[in-house]
Amino acid sequence: MEFDTRRLIIKKFIPEYINVMFELWGNNENVAKYLIDYRYDWDMDEYKESILREYQDNKNNMLVVLDKESNNVVGNVKLHEEDFGTSVEIWIKDTEWNKGYGYELLKGIIKYAKKNKISVLYASVNSNNIGGKTILDKCEFELLDTIKDALEDNDGVVGDELLYEFDLD
Repeated sequence: MEFDTRRLIIKKFIPEYINVMFELWGNNENVAKYLIDYRYDWDMDEYKESILREYQDNKNNMLVVLDKESNNVVGNVKLHEEDFGTSVEIWIKDTEWNKGYGYELLKGIIKYAKKNKISVLYASVNSNNIGGKTILDKCEFELLDTIKDALEDNDGVVGDELLYEFDLD
């Protein structure tokens, strides 16, 4: 699985990327702040074990996002096949925020999903994650449901879980 956008290359995760991922967000409080059920206080061995476990799960497609110009890792994606569709999780390195990478990446994922006959994409986001909500709204994901006070960020602030869908049929 590999595709690209105007500025990004999205390619299959391989274990050689674990060290880079750990440096960029494995122990980065900013990136982990709103991630659901995600820690930011890993040590390298724990992080490696967790990532390899996810990598070996056949329902997960783990992808690395590279900047075309620099070839540096700027994010990653997990597409998880569910009975009801495919869920999407995106992480962007905090030094790369506000550059439009999240929007460009999600548009690329939608294009890839259409081409590969994926019928529905799902995403959920903490209501306090303004950047995540904005990207989903700009990409025209439909807000399906709001689960009140369902999520707590790493600072202990409680937010709603917003459940989104993008129907590709």
